[in-house]
Amino acid sequence: MKRSDLFPTDVVVTGRGVVSPIGNSLEEALSGLREGKSGLAADPEFAAMGFRCQVSGRIKNLKPELYFTEEQRLSMSNSSLYSSIAGQQAINEAGLKPQDLEREETGVAIGCGLGGGEVYASSVEKLTKEKSPRKVGAHGVDRTMASTCSANATVLFKTRGVGESLSSACATGLHNIGYAYRLIKHGYQDTMLCGGADGDGWSTAFGFDSMRVLCADSNDRPQRASRPFDRSRSGFVPSGGAGAVVLESWAHARARGARPLARVAGYWSSSDGSGDMTAPSRDGQLRLIANVLRDARLSPKEIDYVNLHGTSTPTGDALELLSLAQALEGGDFLCSSSKSQIGHALGGAGAIELVFTLLMLERGFVAPSINIDELDPKLEEHRRHIAMTAVERPLRFAMSNNFGFGNTNGSMIVERVES
Repeated sequence: MKRSDLFPTDVVVTGRGVVSPIGNSLEEALSGLREGKSGLAADPEFAAMGFRCQVSGRIKNLKPELYFTEEQRLSMSNSSLYSSIAGQQAINEAGLKPQDLEREETGVAIGCGLGGGEVYASSVEKLTKEKSPRKVGAHGVDRTMASTCSANATVLFKTRGVGESLSSACATGLHNIGYAYRLIKHGYQDTMLCGGADGDGWSTAFGFDSMRVLCADSNDRPQRASRPFDRSRSGFVPSGGAGAVVLESWAHARARGARPLARVAGYWSSSDGSGDMTAPSRDGQLRLIANVLRDARLSPKEIDYVNLHGTSTPTGDALELLSLAQALEGGDFLCSSSKSQIGHALGGAGAIELVFTLLMLERGFVAPSINIDELDPKLEEHRRHIAMTAVERPLRFAMSNNFGFGNTNGSMIVERVES
């Protein structure tokens, strides 16, 4: 759509930020997406801890000192550090000044799924050894509380509006952005910094290894371990990072001369109602997509691209693509899974993947789902929808989907806004 077609009540994206295994800036991430780069590598720490899966997507070459002082970082776990850096990037791109942040109409909604695990682990070890809570340090609570990401952001940026965190497993990042969208849409705020994060490392991954849902057959070929939709896929690869966006009402963004990068066309969240903690539900996903299309006032054929949850698990991937093909029947859409490149960033996944989707929307391309050597035969009839190589293609409407344990689902549709 053209900028002149926006309504004052529309919610627009004006800033983006990312910390991920394929890049710690928009520029690095964009390059990695286009190239189909893998951010996965062998993880010696996983091996030393006796993990079946010995591959992960770690955050590399991050320079926190370029963003925050050592004193500011004392209250941060890895998850809140990553989200604060992504948040600062988003604020910078949006051109928000202190006077734009330090007001009651500007809020924060950033969540994590398992944030602060590394702090818990080191604290328990120290407490057991020293037999004194005082030896653990004074920042244990602010580094591990469920709201650590939003709390650190509100303190850093001195916002005075909403300061909250939703935590909903692997849908966390997208749900926080959707919640922020609704706050603006219904007039409670006019500016929101929102997103999700999780730390990388064994402390956030050991439970999944115990469940035997991680990929354990590719320790000798780590970059090919995450292979959504491939016939031989055997589980997901844990990673970490953060994504953040600035959302604003168009009335507010226009008044301060901001550039709209995209419009949030629609959002929906729901539960499957299946009574199962971990199994995906085709009915739940069909209802989700029907509702987000209704919220966006779009027909299925208008969706150009879908960033799939696509974790690389045998059951989840197939059910998701079959559900999507049914929901968007007759459409000429393409889809891919960012997790093929970065692994599964847990509570950060939805926010990172939305940032990736926004980059594709802006630049007119679809990043590939890498590592598909042989497509799952159950998905063969939908091969034309899966981007296995990067595709240059103008996009208008893009959808990003995420699903989490506890049968929680989220979907957001964004529309490109032309300058």
